[in-house]
Amino acid sequence: MTQVHLGLTSSMIELRGAWRGGVYDPERTFEGAVTASSLPEVGVGERLEVRYQTPAGRTPGAAEHGTYVMSLHEGRVTWPLMSFTCHATAGAGREGNDDTAEATWQAVPLPPEEANF
Repeated sequence: MTQVHLGLTSSMIELRGAWRGGVYDPERTFEGAVTASSLPEVGVGERLEVRYQTPAGRTPGAAEHGTYVMSLHEGRVTWPLMSFTCHATAGAGREGNDDTAEATWQAVPLPPEEANF
């Protein structure tokens, strides 16, 4: 697996897809296709996946956080993410979000100096 550090702090990738697996499932994965990208390494139509990773062998406490990590399908190249958000998963008249429904998400990679892998 190759990790890519990007010097652009305003880089963004839009993905159309959904989360697979339960919220507390450690194997939970977002799978989607790129619909827009400001990164030359990632083209429209490519398949990407995102996972939430926590420190190995530890269950995070209230003060500990993990990292969203985006990778080209099959994990060959990875990017730690600053944010991974979607504003379209909540529907009118419904409470909460349904992140298992297909929607457009925005991924913003961490600048290299903040990525601690």
